[in-house]
Amino acid sequence: ACEPQSIDGIKDMILSTVDPESWQDSEMGFITMNNQTLTVRTTPENHAKIVEYFGGLRRNTFRMVEVSTRVYAGPRELVVVLEGKMEGLALSTEGEAALGQLELLDNVKSIGFTAQRVTGNSLRQQAYIRDLTAVIGSNVGILDPDIGYVQLGTSSDVRAIPSAEGDKVLLELRTTYTRLRNMGIMEMNDEVQTSGRDDKGEATTTKSKRVIVTPEVDLVSARGTFRVPKERWIPVGSGADKGDPAQQYLILVRVRVIEN
Repeated sequence: ACEPQSIDGIKDMILSTVDPESWQDSEMGFITMNNQTLTVRTTPENHAKIVEYFGGLRRNTFRMVEVSTRVYAGPRELVVVLEGKMEGLALSTEGEAALGQLELLDNVKSIGFTAQRVTGNSLRQQAYIRDLTAVIGSNVGILDPDIGYVQLGTSSDVRAIPSAEGDKVLLELRTTYTRLRNMGIMEMNDEVQTSGRDDKGEATTTKSKRVIVTPEVDLVSARGTFRVPKERWIPVGSGADKGDPAQQYLILVRVRVIEN
């Protein structure tokens, strides 16, 4: 049996590869799902193509795939030009050569089976003092830190379903890249009157200084379903550098089916 996500992927692959225009008219054909079962109504010719598709899918089941995720950064103008060097959804040979002009920030590789989730992470936790209160009395000072954590790096979750012909791959992906830009700092000073008295009989006060730190991060994410050629770099997401609008991030994914 297939997991629900796999059934969704198979349905999407059929709709996009087997006479796509015929599915736009519900009287001509439709595909429904019920309890992980596909029900198909279409022409005899399309039924034959679907049978052929499932034959190819069985041949590709339990094959290994290598999923590579790269994150680049560079001038916004260069990234826009690069995104224009496409052959369908994939970078052209010229576009792949131009990647060398960008800064490679992360490169994550993971291996798994076709039609199953392949996860790859390159994550680290950055500790910081989220809230620091310094209480200063007449003879003593106390520091009360509150430690926080922010998760940085790349997280990739991809399911790859090869087409029956083997030249295309249906990608279901969720990829996120987080980069720390700065730690924002805000200070607050308070004076609190205490019950004590000084040598002159006046009420004493305690000074409190509070420091609040907030991580400032760039977050770039990509999520969706793509039907792409295998072994080609596919731009799946981009985003601006909040600290420098002239800079842009770019996420690319490549799937390689490992031959037996």
